[in-house]
Amino acid sequence: MSQSGASVSISPGLLAQGHVKWFDPVKGFGFVLIETGDDAAMVGNDALLHVSVVRRANIASPSEGDVLVMRVEQGDRGLQVLDIESFLPIERPVPEDIDAFVPVVVRWFNRTKGYGFVSVLGPDGQDDDAGEDVFLHVATLRRAGIESVEEGQTLKARIEKGPKGTIATGVYR
Repeated sequence: MSQSGASVSISPGLLAQGHVKWFDPVKGFGFVLIETGDDAAMVGNDALLHVSVVRRANIASPSEGDVLVMRVEQGDRGLQVLDIESFLPIERPVPEDIDAFVPVVVRWFNRTKGYGFVSVLGPDGQDDDAGEDVFLHVATLRRAGIESVEEGQTLKARIEKGPKGTIATGVYR
């Protein structure tokens, strides 16, 4: 998958560096944007990152923005990561507006569908089951470096009113 839409042909096993655009461990793949490499033709293109490559490198789950030094090759359907030489997870700072975040509990979340709902916890930190459902999208989790959440898990979230209802626009563990 090329940013420019053009096909790229490179020699197998070339060294490249880039950052994770997204990775979904449930789906078993994601993409890395190549920023530098042995072949200038691959720079600016996406490379498929398969879960088997991630597991061989003993990485739990790469998150959006994490930096990889990797070996890549041209596959049948585009560039793909063959091997990860080094992995540098980015630091995810505490959001500047953390005081605007409120405690929430995950009602349910479906990774396949890419969304779920949380509800705001009461002032005593208890889930009184009367709170309004707040929409939570997988992209919001990824921006926070969170790959998955479970029912009953607590987080802090920035809650905003949207055109279709209440939505979590930021989360933090």
